[in-house]
Amino acid sequence: MSIPEHLDILRWSRALKGLFTEKPPVGQSPDLLDRILDRRSCRRFTGEAVPSVHLERILDAGRFAPSTANMQTWTFIVMNSAQWKDVLGAALPFSAPLGIMVCADLHRAAGVFHDPGAPSTLYTMAVMNSSIAAMAMCLAAESMGYATIMLSDDGRTGLLDAPHIRRSLRLPQRVLPLMTLVVGKPAKGGIRPVVPPRQPSRAVVGMGAYPAADADGMQRWADKMRVGGRLTNLRGGLQGKIRYYSEKMKPLEQLLRSMLLEEFPS
Repeated sequence: MSIPEHLDILRWSRALKGLFTEKPPVGQSPDLLDRILDRRSCRRFTGEAVPSVHLERILDAGRFAPSTANMQTWTFIVMNSAQWKDVLGAALPFSAPLGIMVCADLHRAAGVFHDPGAPSTLYTMAVMNSSIAAMAMCLAAESMGYATIMLSDDGRTGLLDAPHIRRSLRLPQRVLPLMTLVVGKPAKGGIRPVVPPRQPSRAVVGMGAYPAADADGMQRWADKMRVGGRLTNLRGGLQGKIRYYSEKMKPLEQLLRSMLLEEFPS
């Protein structure tokens, strides 16, 4: 395996070691916090169906999530693997049996409340609220013994394929697909034990003020990201992923701009 660009052998070795030795601070906290810190995305499922009683509980966790002014600016579209292939023309990733597509939804409340004429703010709040609901459903599923992964691209699962999804599902105006919570029982080897690199606490947490710069900590994080990118994507590495997402973002940016101009006329 070649050494990723911009890394000398010492930094590469340190980053590689960090990828396999970093652990979340679990073990001395309540069960829920342990579950949050110890959760890992699953990339291989058994295909076993999720019973409707469990699905209902997962969806309720999303419905009862907190939201700005209790506006509940979300919609959840549930499809099994066969429906996914039929409607979206792509396989639900990782042999999963179930996908819950989370959409930021400003359509449903439009007929109830006055439009304040602030589309960027409204969409930002809708995305924020929907993301909170998605995480609530994720933790609910994990608490019942299911594995999950949040996707926004693979298998046409969310934001990066929003134009295709809006057409295929005939979504109303002011509804934006964001992500899909993929749920199922984990297959052997589906959950990797490696902790994805975390930015250092002192770089992201400020006590009473914006945190001071932590150039060394951020450099170590970037090194681990490059090594991890090479391990999971041997051909392109991290830079290959960045190029891929950059290309997909261009048409999406055009869609988002048109949504703000056309769906919220001044």
